[in-house]
Amino acid sequence: MTLLSGPPNILPSTAKIGQNLSCTVKQTNKKRTIPVIVRVSDINDNKPKFVNTPYETTVPELTPVGSTIFKNVVAMDADAGVNGIVEYSIAPGDGTGIGNNDGVGRNRITTADGYGYFSINLPHQGQVTVNRTLDFERTQRYLVTIFASVSR
Repeated sequence: MTLLSGPPNILPSTAKIGQNLSCTVKQTNKKRTIPVIVRVSDINDNKPKFVNTPYETTVPELTPVGSTIFKNVVAMDADAGVNGIVEYSIAPGDGTGIGNNDGVGRNRITTADGYGYFSINLPHQGQVTVNRTLDFERTQRYLVTIFASVSR
């Protein structure tokens, strides 16, 4: 079959989703018109972006392990379909702000990396849960590093 639609691999600038294409059948030399549907699929070319940051919450030290302490981690991805499904995970921090002892005596604040203390058990939901027992006298603040990625 010989296609009579112009130069190969060049689509007209006004291409529609549905087009009719004229062709000539070599064996019979007859022209035929066939429908052609062109579907453009999205590629994974955007990174998820967190919204409403920074996130902050207060948690009592006696909060049971497994309790959800934060439900509103949200990242948006401009890609469509499976390329836009965001997964969340907690990773070790880079050490910035860790171990700072702000204040004196009772006003002292010790900050630790929250990796290991908190987890995201359902990666598509962005809910942070307590993973280990918390001790206020030892650590008053945790910095948690959350990554947003797409599954493909």
